[in-house]
Amino acid sequence: MKRSILATLTLLPTLLLPLPAQAENPAHVQQLLDTRIGFLKLILDGMIDEPEEQRQCIDEAYRSAMHLMDVIQDILDIAKIEAGKMQLDLNPVKLDDLLVDVEKFTRPQAQQRNLSFEIRAPDTRDEVILYGNYQRLKQVMLNLVGNAIKFTHEGSITISAEVIPGKVVVQGEEKPGMVKISVADTGIGVSLEKQDKLFQTFSQVDGSRTRQYGGTGLGLAISQKLVEAMGGVVNFFSMGEGLGSTVTFTVPLYQDPVMVAAPLTDSADLLL
Repeated sequence: MKRSILATLTLLPTLLLPLPAQAENPAHVQQLLDTRIGFLKLILDGMIDEPEEQRQCIDEAYRSAMHLMDVIQDILDIAKIEAGKMQLDLNPVKLDDLLVDVEKFTRPQAQQRNLSFEIRAPDTRDEVILYGNYQRLKQVMLNLVGNAIKFTHEGSITISAEVIPGKVVVQGEEKPGMVKISVADTGIGVSLEKQDKLFQTFSQVDGSRTRQYGGTGLGLAISQKLVEAMGGVVNFFSMGEGLGSTVTFTVPLYQDPVMVAAPLTDSADLLL
């Protein structure tokens, strides 16, 4: 009996992967929760008594519970957004603070996978101030960088930001331009014919990736809607499978930064 229970533990990873057609079903979420509770109850009832096996069971239950919490939070977020009930307060946000915060969480993950990790900030004389919601911008960036790390087995992750001047109107207020933030990786990429699925809710490009990498199929859809709610746009670029990918999104500028002019390197340039 105990052997069959432990063998069942090997099925837990597949139980963590919500299917596109089922993940939004509350009954399915309840089923996922019941499964986790059931494994913990095996220990309480004395069905697994070896310390190492108990530890394995608890570790799996903990990881699956954390995954379920992410699923529920994603479902709540997408439901609020689609119902028009998610109100975002937009305020000045320092780009440097945002990048430092994101780096603190994601650089260790990249290092664990032996990936190069680089951040390239705009070359300005003063601070770049965005106009957005700090927590939601951080959520978007953690999702995009987390995906880049997850789908990259070797190579690099590069986060870059570029100031794009030009007046825009956000929530009735005129702003001096946008900042385009890019997250580029050298990972597995996405074939051209499958890229249209990336921003659909509860969708991933194919089942084999879902089984291998996990996820809810909601991250990019939520990121897109959050960025749009802050006056920006999200774009995805990949030349195909195995060729890496780049996700970009734009955020309004709160104020126009002073850019550092490129130095003139040739005397002939002075005559132009």
